[in-house]
Amino acid sequence: MPAVFTIWSSPIPTQSDQILVSAKKPMPKPKAYVDYNKCDPYLCHDGICAAAEECELRILYQDTPYEPPETTSAPCKGCFKCMLVCPAKAIVKM
Repeated sequence: MPAVFTIWSSPIPTQSDQILVSAKKPMPKPKAYVDYNKCDPYLCHDGICAAAEECELRILYQDTPYEPPETTSAPCKGCFKCMLVCPAKAIVKM
């Protein structure tokens, strides 16, 4: 006979069991990150990162041309337009 697993302490869920189940945190929203193994700023026009230019919230930024972009700790809006414009496909969603 296969083993049966429950998440409750007793066969019938109690009010305290229901509180524990409903207290789970929601999954975090995906965020855009730079895959530095794929990033090649020389593929972007004049070395200016196309993904950083596309980001409305400026989560991706570039200090100087021909340098890979950096990310801030600000929350990502989740539009992922940066993924679409990156010629190296170096922006990944996590």
